[in-house]
Amino acid sequence: MSLLPPYNAERQLVCDVRTFSKAPLFRRLVAELIDGVIPLPFLAGVFPIWLAIPLAYALFADGQGASLGKRLLGLRVVRISPEASRHGMPCNVGRSVLRNGGYILAGLCTLSAFLAPLGALYPVVEGIVVLCRKDGRRLGDLLAGTQVIAATEQAR
Repeated sequence: MSLLPPYNAERQLVCDVRTFSKAPLFRRLVAELIDGVIPLPFLAGVFPIWLAIPLAYALFADGQGASLGKRLLGLRVVRISPEASRHGMPCNVGRSVLRNGGYILAGLCTLSAFLAPLGALYPVVEGIVVLCRKDGRRLGDLLAGTQVIAATEQAR
């Protein structure tokens, strides 16, 4: 079973995928700030085991369809799928890991003096992609096949 959507000989998507509106950017930004603050008390801990908690939160936060910050601001993460039965379904844990894994890798890059600029640049690139794309999907969304939308949004 292929994870890629079906294309014809001209590389055009064969199926009709319903689209969602772009989520409000300010609400997305505030949700990201909330989600960034939640793990901070654990990072201040003395024991290395505490590092596992913020890492797990960052990876799995969207696994039930929205992180705490997104829920507070009325946003959710849904699947974008050519299969009508799966399109618009909440993001699951596997897609959350794909969606947020880039942030973990970027964070690990900042631990190295040589790779630190690359790690610091990743969130900037993600923000630029969100601003430039009509649907507001970032690189993690493109990889995971997801999109952040307003919780009241329905597929069109």
